Amino acid sequence: MKNRTALVVATLLLFTVSAFADGPARVNDPALAAPDDPALRDNPGKTFELDRYDRTPKKAYVFDGVEFAAGTRLPDVGLTWVVTREDHQLGTFHVFTSRTVAETYMKRRTPGEVSSNARPGDVAPNWPGSCYWTASYSRFEKSRGCGDSSYLTMYPPYDSYTQLDTISWNNSISCVYAACDWYWTSLYACRNFQLYTGSNCDDPDALYIEGGLIVSDLDNYGFNNRTSSMRFE
Repeated sequence: MKNRTALVVATLLLFTVSAFADGPARVNDPALAAPDDPALRDNPGKTFELDRYDRTPKKAYVFDGVEFAAGTRLPDVGLTWVVTREDHQLGTFHVFTSRTVAETYMKRRTPGEVSSNARPGDVAPNWPGSCYWTASYSRFEKSRGCGDSSYLTMYPPYDSYTQLDTISWNNSISCVYAACDWYWTSLYACRNFQLYTGSNCDDPDALYIEGGLIVSDLDNYGFNNRTSSMRFE
């Protein structure tokens, strides 16, 4: 994921109501504005706070068991997003600071007859019986709202993308159709599925989408144009 600068590092416990109301991650750089931006045209040489990308969810969400309203800013630490079938129906999603807790939560979502019998590498197409997306593969598009004629595909269980640079798809995915299978379609903000901050990874976030769901606009979750690697888990 592209580096973010000039961010306020804070934990959720230190957030105040006013801090939650703050805008998305920003960077002071007039070069990032559109050439016809009236603010630059009318004020040459002035530096403005400009959005690099927006990590703030547009949907309500449950953060470590606590409900937050849409537009509430997330803490600037590595997080795990989870979108379940129930979330999809309620118009919300879950976010966890602990990956272990997130994995436990997702495991409970897998039907017992599947989780008890399935082995690594097994596939169970159409396992819920009522997928919104009934295909046996995941599909990724660049446009918010879906509808692109060009797209990427990924088939469970072993298809993956360790990086998207060489095919010019890095930080460009906005729409996801999750394969109708018991596997979760997982998107990572860093290359090579990295989940720790390092020289090549400043934003170690991950997003998991339950099989059979269609997420038409990742901006609603604060994950638009942020995917650098993806796989099934």
